[in-house]
Amino acid sequence: MINNCTKCNYSWEFNTHVNFLIPLYKSLKDIDDLIIFLKNFENKIKSKVKLTLVSDGETREDLILIENKVQKNFSLTKIELTRNFGVSAAIHAGLNNSNACFTVVCGSDLQEPIELYEEFIDLMLKSNYQLVIGAREYRKEKGFIYFFSKIYWILYKSFISPIAPLGGFDVFAVTESAKKLIKILKEEHTFILPQLDWLGIEKKYVFFTREKRKNGRSSWSIMQKVKLFFNIFLNFGNLFYKIIQYNFILLTTGLIGIYLFKKVDVLFNIFIIFSFIQVISILFVNSILLLNINSKINNRPTYVIKNITKFNL
Repeated sequence: MINNCTKCNYSWEFNTHVNFLIPLYKSLKDIDDLIIFLKNFENKIKSKVKLTLVSDGETREDLILIENKVQKNFSLTKIELTRNFGVSAAIHAGLNNSNACFTVVCGSDLQEPIELYEEFIDLMLKSNYQLVIGAREYRKEKGFIYFFSKIYWILYKSFISPIAPLGGFDVFAVTESAKKLIKILKEEHTFILPQLDWLGIEKKYVFFTREKRKNGRSSWSIMQKVKLFFNIFLNFGNLFYKIIQYNFILLTTGLIGIYLFKKVDVLFNIFIIFSFIQVISILFVNSILLLNINSKINNRPTYVIKNITKFNL
């Protein structure tokens, strides 16, 4: 690849420059494939990698098994949280407690091709990009997952980031300098990907085909996805504020219409129903806004670390 790392200027081959940050939750089934995957990745980039594994609700028994498997093959930083705080909290915990010239953030389920991560490192080594994001050009999952994802990313592109790829994105790599910018964010209760967009870090999208999950099913429940949806659009978009604005206009129009056409029974009934719907939707949106404000007022920490253990290969 190269002789020396362009970030630290140390030998590329004989030093470790790439860290894989991986949240763990019901991940034991993925670990054997993950180890093989990362060994192949080392051969391709001709340099060693290290791992930062963040246990975000992984059972104690499974975590011991994962730790024993991984530390035989890679230098490892194991971060154990006191409970499941969510994937974004786990990522923030990992970013705040690890270091490397390049940090790749991904899941343990291997739904991305190895060439994607090769291109991540190659781009950051040979350019000024501080952030490289894997954008899904096509995903092989179908059914509800595919439908939900399509709707979500259409709304994301419409109300949060017009330049975001329509297929969505979820894996990324950052340089150490970009990591320092992420660390200054005090708002850690929300999803990390919109934060990366908001920071304005110079970035590059790399398109890929997302594979079907090899083992098991996603650990994300429908309620978690719904909560994530509201969280992101409240914190980074103006969707709900537009709903309030437009509902106010429509409600006012409805009330004027009732006044003007109150002698016509059919129109009167239509406007009554229409106005009732507007009131309900406004109350719904306001409730969501109040819940979001309340979660920020509580000012609880995003995550609590139980312990950090390091193993050198």
